[in-house]
Amino acid sequence: MNGSLDQWTSLFLIASAQGIFLSILLWTVKSPDRKNLLLGILTLAYSISLIDNVWFWSGYFQDFPHLLGISMVFPFLYGPLTFSYFREAMKSGSFDLKMDWKHFILPTLVFLYLCPYYFSSSQEKLSMLVEWYKNPLNVLVLPAASLISLIAYTYLIFNQIRAYQEKSGSRILNGKNWLAQIFFAYSLFAALFIVYHLLIYSGSSTIHSDYMIAFGSATFIYFIGYLGFTKSKLLNGIKVDQAKYQSTTLTESASKHLFERIQGHLGKTKVFTDSQLRLASLADQLAATPHQLSQVINEHSGKNFSEFINSYRIEEAKLRINEGTRINLLAIEVGFSNKTSFHQAFKKFVGCSPSEFREKKTSLANRVN
Repeated sequence: MNGSLDQWTSLFLIASAQGIFLSILLWTVKSPDRKNLLLGILTLAYSISLIDNVWFWSGYFQDFPHLLGISMVFPFLYGPLTFSYFREAMKSGSFDLKMDWKHFILPTLVFLYLCPYYFSSSQEKLSMLVEWYKNPLNVLVLPAASLISLIAYTYLIFNQIRAYQEKSGSRILNGKNWLAQIFFAYSLFAALFIVYHLLIYSGSSTIHSDYMIAFGSATFIYFIGYLGFTKSKLLNGIKVDQAKYQSTTLTESASKHLFERIQGHLGKTKVFTDSQLRLASLADQLAATPHQLSQVINEHSGKNFSEFINSYRIEEAKLRINEGTRINLLAIEVGFSNKTSFHQAFKKFVGCSPSEFREKKTSLANRVN
């Protein structure tokens, strides 16, 4: 073996092992959501990047050159993956590769450029490494493009968070919630990456400055581990979204906007037909706190949550009666747990029983005809 580890490379290697373990946790917890899957991919990427760096600094790449440089494309993936994570976490648009493919054009092009290196033999890689730094595309264009990508996505993520704050009345960027802290960890990595390359371009790079990127990767890994330890919801599949961070009060415009979102969501998904629907679960779907949801429903409809949901169920029942659905099937179909509560609610909102409502509609239709 030609390599050796010092205290720093040993620390980075330990961090990479912990990162791989965290990734597995994020992927295998009970009912992991897509957001945690994305976070697991990010954590794994940082971990592999650490291993790649340690492999080079320690000199072990000379014994296993086929593994060297495996993470060269990763700086182009950190931004798109983090951006997708925040979209998923804030539900400002779920990650969909068919829709978001444009964010992965640059990483794909870089990967294709690197394919001759990736798929070369061990000896060929060692030879290519000698010539690598003689190519301006490798030493200038690729690093500059990765810097631009990291900066651009830092800006996009920040604007994404700020736009949602203005729309929803949440306070994500106050530094007291998980999303703000994960954004800080990503921003720190981007900043260290930038400083590292600036030192290289200025000719001031040293062995310690080479550790900057590794330090940024290790910080992100340990940070996710810290959140997983102190905030177990991060690792158990429960949503980590702005609903848990928002203040309990909303501005007038934010309150009106949330009520419109409630109405739109109920109309589109008809989730009220689920007899197990509760305030907390609806709030979770809308990325709001139960307190906010209750307050907004009361202010804009004059009803409590149960009355508000039942009003939607009764309107749905009226539509289905007009379509010819049998009355004895309606209770369960529109979300009531039993026929008694359905009939009581129907009479309260409509002023008559379901059968009387059908008779009136039939009689009116006959007179018209």
